[in-house]
Amino acid sequence: MIYIGTSGWHYPKAKEGAFSWDGLFYPPKQRGVKTPPELEYYSQFYSTAEVNLTFYQLPRLDMVQGWVRRTPKGFLFSVKLHQKFTHPSLYEATETAAGRTPTPLATADIEAFRMILDVLAEGGKLGALLIQFGFDLPPTAFNIETVMALARAFEPHPVALEVRSRGWRSAPHIVAELRASNVAWGYVDQYTLHYPSIRDVAPTADFYYLRLHGRNEKWVKAKSGGERYNYLYSREELGPIAARIRGAASTVNRVFVYFNNHAAGKAPVNATMFQSLLDQLPPAEHTDALRARYPELADLSMRHGVAFKPTSDVIVRGGVPPTPPPGPPHRG
Repeated sequence: MIYIGTSGWHYPKAKEGAFSWDGLFYPPKQRGVKTPPELEYYSQFYSTAEVNLTFYQLPRLDMVQGWVRRTPKGFLFSVKLHQKFTHPSLYEATETAAGRTPTPLATADIEAFRMILDVLAEGGKLGALLIQFGFDLPPTAFNIETVMALARAFEPHPVALEVRSRGWRSAPHIVAELRASNVAWGYVDQYTLHYPSIRDVAPTADFYYLRLHGRNEKWVKAKSGGERYNYLYSREELGPIAARIRGAASTVNRVFVYFNNHAAGKAPVNATMFQSLLDQLPPAEHTDALRARYPELADLSMRHGVAFKPTSDVIVRGGVPPTPPPGPPHRG
């Protein structure tokens, strides 16, 4: 059960400019021609999506219910925890004679976010909760206790933990803590850290989680998110990643792979290429504009014997809508 998708699906021209998905991944808007809503269109290609919106704001519950209704059976959403919990310093440490202890999490904040997860879970559409910390969280006893308390606060929902500071994944006692709580380690691929070179450990949960941010060397000096994530993985770069994911899939129930290199539709292009490496090519065809921009998709069609037809909208091979993987697999 390998679920492949992108981190977010809503990248409008108003915010992303030249890096937008409008008229590229999504069909160009034409007078008198009805195009499907973004999420419905997106879900014709991929079995999952990682929701980024929730990192910045809590969506209304009726919006979340709409995500459930507008996606096919088996489609799963993984949800990124709000930044107030993880960035930058969210716990006021209490100094006592025994040392520092984490301040209890605000019940109201936890419950407000849990409601989002509950709606998705009840609809059979929840993949996992992603808790992402940055580079400024050393694996001290205090920080480990704080992070694990946060993960446990959302039980029994599946939790993946991404911590970018060194020392977390390599510490046996931390790995043991994750296993005890069925928390998955969130693997990443980015400019400073290539996933195939990361020493793996036995899975810490019954699912596996990988995010691919791109390997843009201008990451640190980038002036915008679009510029930072402006990177297209080659088939040669994706091959070793796919091979490793195949191996991981044999040890867990589910694997989630999300492409976050969103600039100018590169994430969906790479997600489709990755699907092909895992024999998951979707029935839907991409727009003419995306295929013209990225010859990799044309090459992919030849590998699978697909004859492209001119279209400004999605084409479904044989008139059959795509079937997502079975089982319970944004504005994003």
